[in-house]
Amino acid sequence: MSVKSFVSGVVIEVIEDERTQAVAEKLAATVIVKYVAPLIAPAIATAVDKAFDRITDLNRDGKPDVQQVAEAAHDTVVNLLPPWLRGFVPAIPGL
Repeated sequence: MSVKSFVSGVVIEVIEDERTQAVAEKLAATVIVKYVAPLIAPAIATAVDKAFDRITDLNRDGKPDVQQVAEAAHDTVVNLLPPWLRGFVPAIPGL
């Protein structure tokens, strides 16, 4: 048995272990509760505030620009997240 296959087997066993999965689930829940959940309310408030700022300007053409509002909301949410979570926020389709 090669070292590579031995290490691979150990890693697979650890990942498939129920205790490991329980710890991973608890860790994910803790991250969400500690870092993500507290950002939801301020993100929504800031996005709404920026949306109204954009709607009052309207690119000086008198028409609402939904794309800019969506971009502002998306950027606000992304900027409120810790840097290591930002990569998991998908881009807005069509933008």
